[in-house]
Amino acid sequence: MILSSDGGAEAVVIKRGQAMISVKEEEYTGSTLSQLIDHYTQDTDVLSRKNIRNERAGTQGCRDLQQIVSREALVPPEDVPRSVPYMINTEYFCEIHGHKYVTVLRNFKGDKKQAMYQQVALRVAESLSADE
Repeated sequence: MILSSDGGAEAVVIKRGQAMISVKEEEYTGSTLSQLIDHYTQDTDVLSRKNIRNERAGTQGCRDLQQIVSREALVPPEDVPRSVPYMINTEYFCEIHGHKYVTVLRNFKGDKKQAMYQQVALRVAESLSADE
């Protein structure tokens, strides 16, 4: 797990101006990558979907990544008198030898460093490899 700066509670809360990148092998019971993506994006607004071919991946790496960018309200709109704060999720999904992996980037909507965070998260996802 990579936190962009000190002060956030590990894996739970990030402050404005911070981002969190995490990677995990997913144990979700869904049998396909598509079902896993649906599980991750439920209750979010999907903003974009993109397939990324990782030419540098060997037979042990993530050759085909699916990037999903979504946003989710941090509080229900009816609970705040002004604009709702949103979290942007950039997720990279891949499968290696039947094992499903997800690299997750979380940052606040409007963070000026989002593109940089996404580049780092993509490099992390592209670097994954697994033995059979």
